[in-house]
Amino acid sequence: MIMVHDHTNPNWLFRGLIIISLMVHVVLFMHISKIYRPRSLTYLELTLRSMSKPFAREIPRPRFRPPATAHPEKVHRVNINPHRAPSDQPPPEIVPAENIPGISQAPVQVPKIPSIKGIEASEWQPERPTTASVPVPSVEDPAVVEEAYRDVIGRKIRGSVQYPARAKKRNLQGRVTVAVTIGSSGEIVALKITRSSGHRILDRSVLETVREIAPFSKPPGGPVTVFVPILFRLI
Repeated sequence: MIMVHDHTNPNWLFRGLIIISLMVHVVLFMHISKIYRPRSLTYLELTLRSMSKPFAREIPRPRFRPPATAHPEKVHRVNINPHRAPSDQPPPEIVPAENIPGISQAPVQVPKIPSIKGIEASEWQPERPTTASVPVPSVEDPAVVEEAYRDVIGRKIRGSVQYPARAKKRNLQGRVTVAVTIGSSGEIVALKITRSSGHRILDRSVLETVREIAPFSKPPGGPVTVFVPILFRLI
């Protein structure tokens, strides 16, 4: 006898597992997307108590104290000896040594100081410099007048020199010393650079500035040569 299996019958067990799995996935999806909420909720109990009167803090009142009355000053005696009780007896009188028997007062001899011949210290006085020993330059001295004139000319030249714009762009720096010989009428007799900065732009700027501000004031003692140092430095 041959048994023939009918493969057309459905497998109900397998289908049931698939349906249960789908239901579980649907419930999880609804829970995650907040579509499905379980009925078990958490409640918080709040109790209110009726109070007819608000709570007030009782603060004790300070104790009454009568005003302080002025008392007369009291004299306090200080006992110097802690082992002896103070007493109202007056202090003992001090008896001089001459009145104490048994004590002799012999005169004390003062030693003699030998005298030294010479000038005493009280008679010595330090030498004071006199006005004649210290030379004071006079305002009318030609050297002082000429030095003041050089200072005025140097300040005028240094205050008139301008830093060239091209030298600033190229970061050129240096020190220039110019010698200016001024004639009796204040005109420029000679003009030259005694110390170059190493840059032609800076040297030419100094020479052009001196020519522009000329003539100068008349020198007091005739023609004079002024050396003016000028520093070009970028800060």
